Amino acid sequence: MNQPIKSKSLNKKIMLSISLIALTTFILVGLIFNHFSKNIIIDSTYSKLSMEAKLASSEINEFLSNSKVLVEQMTTNEQFISYINSVKTREETKIHPLYKDVVASLARIKKTNDNLALVWLVPRKSSYLVTDDEWDSPLTFVVEERPWFKTLLEKRSVFFTEPYLDTVTGKMVLSVVAPIFDEKNEISGAVAIDLMLDQLPSILNNIKIGESGYVFLINKEGDFLFYNNDEEMLDKNIMEISEDIGNKMIIGETGTGQLSLDDETKFIGYSNIPSSGWSVGAVINEKEFMNQISFMNSIVFAVCLIGILLFAIFSLRISLSITKPLRKAIEQCNEIEKGNITYIIDDKYVKRKDEIGILAHAFKGMTSNIQMQADHAKNIAEGNLSIIVDPKSDEDVLNISLNQIIYELRRLTEESNMISQAAIEGNLKVRGDADKFKGGYFDIISGMNKTLDAISKPLEVGIEFIIGLADGTQMEYIPDADNYKGYYGELITNLNSVLESLLGMLNEVSNLTRGSLEGNLKSRADISKLMVDMQKLLKV
Repeated sequence: MNQPIKSKSLNKKIMLSISLIALTTFILVGLIFNHFSKNIIIDSTYSKLSMEAKLASSEINEFLSNSKVLVEQMTTNEQFISYINSVKTREETKIHPLYKDVVASLARIKKTNDNLALVWLVPRKSSYLVTDDEWDSPLTFVVEERPWFKTLLEKRSVFFTEPYLDTVTGKMVLSVVAPIFDEKNEISGAVAIDLMLDQLPSILNNIKIGESGYVFLINKEGDFLFYNNDEEMLDKNIMEISEDIGNKMIIGETGTGQLSLDDETKFIGYSNIPSSGWSVGAVINEKEFMNQISFMNSIVFAVCLIGILLFAIFSLRISLSITKPLRKAIEQCNEIEKGNITYIIDDKYVKRKDEIGILAHAFKGMTSNIQMQADHAKNIAEGNLSIIVDPKSDEDVLNISLNQIIYELRRLTEESNMISQAAIEGNLKVRGDADKFKGGYFDIISGMNKTLDAISKPLEVGIEFIIGLADGTQMEYIPDADNYKGYYGELITNLNSVLESLLGMLNEVSNLTRGSLEGNLKSRADISKLMVDMQKLLKV
């Protein structure tokens, strides 16, 4: 009997293989997802920051542009143009016929916008600042010396001054200034408004970017105009924070990037304000960004873990659906190995519509075929040679061999019956044709032939000897009597004894006859010797 082969559990192999595949797959998916999700979150963050910066710049630009439009409208006011071009001296300023109307117009303009701190104009020649509240312009006010007027001479169009602290209101304002031209297209004066910037913080503070995000505002020089309600930052310049980002914001570019603010790395989106040349930056802490990635990674890890567990359960079910019927098949093979061919595999495996069902069906067919072959072998062993074995195919060696055995046994029986019948009929010369058989069958017929030879040879010798005695021609002993064994040896020995007794009797008779012929009537036979010879003869 073969020793059982030690092997690793197929169930464990399948589980391990599927689990490794699942683990590898989920790790790869996790790494790929982490890579792409990180890029997506970065792109999304940059996109949001850029959008918030553009939104803030758009609102500020709208806020400033409305003021610009108002000042441009003032440049078309005929009273303002006539007044500025006609006032020649400081003394003439308030006594000019248009003065009251000009002041009234300035006051009406101020009422149109609550963010206006002051509405004013100034004739270049009089160098007197005329305001909506009729402020008395000091003698020290020299329009030609004012930085904003020098800028006006350069630009010759509407522009925004940099924000400054208004000495009267104590608030941050900026001036929107536009030139008035005379008949010679020379700048004869200016109209302007002082715009309070109180609304800017509310605009910027209303923009919420995550939990840590905020926006800031810089001017054309890079100075901070607003920074998350942090007044200390108002004394700083963006170039001190990041030259790369600072240069791009100052020249009016729109984009995204990273910089270090408040000792933290931040992501930034920035956008310029066309009307003023300022720029808005929207930032968010890198930690918050990384928290989003960590959160996504946690979700991916949880999904992967759940997926691996589901795969483990799934692989266990698959493994059991494969290995359980295989174990049954192994049990059947072991039983068949022991010679038990009555073991039958469960029909529930045979009825499966997959490879396991095919395997179970094949095992069932194999067992059935072995049982049938065992029945044939039993019939053959019991001497039933009338059975017919149907081979399943040309490759069905066992059934073909069973048929060959039956055929050979039938021939052997026929040959044996022929020899036996001849022997029964007294014909001991008939022999079987051993050359028609092979192997053990040849030995059987050959053995029968040798048996007949062993019987018929001493009988033939004995018959010939007796015939010779009968007709008086047998006067010699059977030679090599010792070569005959058993009863055949006793037969030959006794036949020789008969010949010896007959020869002894013939010798005494011959002596008596010779004595009578010679006239010796007193000669007698040795009776004691004759009696011994007769005894020998009778023994035969």
